[in-house]
Amino acid sequence: MFGFACGASDSGSHTVSHVGAPADTARYQLTVSSTDMRSVMVSATFTLRDSVLRMMPRGMDHLPDGWRTFVQNESLRDDRGKVVSLQRMDQRRWRVSAAPGTKVQLTYTVRIEHDQSATEWFPGPREAAYARDWGIFAIGRALFILPSLEMSNTLVDFIVPVSWRVASALPPIPGAVLSFRADTRRDLTDALFFAGEYLDLRLQQGTLTFDFAIAPSFKSSLPLFEHATHTALAAFRDVFGVDPAKPQYLVVVNTEPEQTPGFGGAFLSGFSMTFPFVPDRNNMGLWAFTLTHETFHLWNAYTIGRASQDEEWFLEGGADYYTARTLARSGVASRRMALGMMSQALNQYRRAAGRVSLAGAGAAESKSGVLLYKGGWSVLAMLDLEIRRMTNDQKTLDDVMRALVRQLSGGAGGYRNADILHAVNAASGSDFTDFFVRYVTGTEVLNPEPYLAAAGLSLEGTTIVVRADATPAQLARVTAWIGTE
Repeated sequence: MFGFACGASDSGSHTVSHVGAPADTARYQLTVSSTDMRSVMVSATFTLRDSVLRMMPRGMDHLPDGWRTFVQNESLRDDRGKVVSLQRMDQRRWRVSAAPGTKVQLTYTVRIEHDQSATEWFPGPREAAYARDWGIFAIGRALFILPSLEMSNTLVDFIVPVSWRVASALPPIPGAVLSFRADTRRDLTDALFFAGEYLDLRLQQGTLTFDFAIAPSFKSSLPLFEHATHTALAAFRDVFGVDPAKPQYLVVVNTEPEQTPGFGGAFLSGFSMTFPFVPDRNNMGLWAFTLTHETFHLWNAYTIGRASQDEEWFLEGGADYYTARTLARSGVASRRMALGMMSQALNQYRRAAGRVSLAGAGAAESKSGVLLYKGGWSVLAMLDLEIRRMTNDQKTLDDVMRALVRQLSGGAGGYRNADILHAVNAASGSDFTDFFVRYVTGTEVLNPEPYLAAAGLSLEGTTIVVRADATPAQLARVTAWIGTE
């Protein structure tokens, strides 16, 4: 199974089977003990690129020392065994008293205590690291001290208790046990790892492979995860016209000890989700929304991706809007339920808007999340309706998504608000500059009524309803937009 490896030894733990590698390859060995799974002992060998070691400079920003907060007992030696001094610097870095080109061995411990931090933080341990009784989860940036932010040919080995396996979307090294390869630094630091005991599920659709590592207590949920994932993949393949950037993905699904709704976080080659309940048909609107939202990000966050925080509204709002639309079209939600979700998003947007623009809200997602998610959702939904009206339902927001994919293929960089505007203008055959100035880069609050009216809809109080005098053409537009009743 792609990205899954296991093996046993007489010593009661899985062991590493080393294979040959180029001389400049960085190699990390991670050891997890059954007696203290929250202490991951790391031994790394690599060649110094300069006089600095570092962890990722972004993320965990609620803590002054970021990812390095949970690193202990760093020690560095050269290839002759001589101690090389390490001095902690600012910006999650260490100064090294050895010349570039020196081969070294670095040892340190990472405490998996990100879920025990006394400080509340956004987005939470599901996007960093946490422990459960049956194993540990971590994103690569929580684990690895790097000799450079421009790395390649990196190998990762695990030594874990004998009953454990390790899941990752990184490709396993042929002939090795519990060993994986990262071709780039981003592959390494964006990699998801779950080491422990878990249920696995493999889904294949077209050229895509999805591997799940799922909490043992969620066994009854496996068929539902399978159905919801196939539905989302088919829907978004149709929206964007291409498969997402990577052919293989890992989805880690675990329990959430806090009594909060389920959440997720997407990365380059998969996503992480936690839920405080067993996912079933009765709560499908909660967990399927999260799963579908994060699946959408494999396209609009990583296949193309935004250029800056100013486009975060399109990233998150787009995922919310297309999730609601997909759930309605697939029958998970009725039209009435979908319009209810749209009504709630509009009401939340209108309460939050007026002080900060959608574009400006990206710089403070933890404080402006409602505006980003519900505002982005609302504005994009009304844009979709307006494009449909102006083109007699020949064009939709899907055409905007496909245009961005065409424009940004071949490494052209991330989309900017100007690119989104250009794609909307092309799809609609009209100029939406004023719309963007008022509602995206400006702080004016969008009035949804004119856009709803063109589809035979209206707001009755705070609820969107189908008008009694809606024409057959308008009813057909609503069905195409949000699904049947």
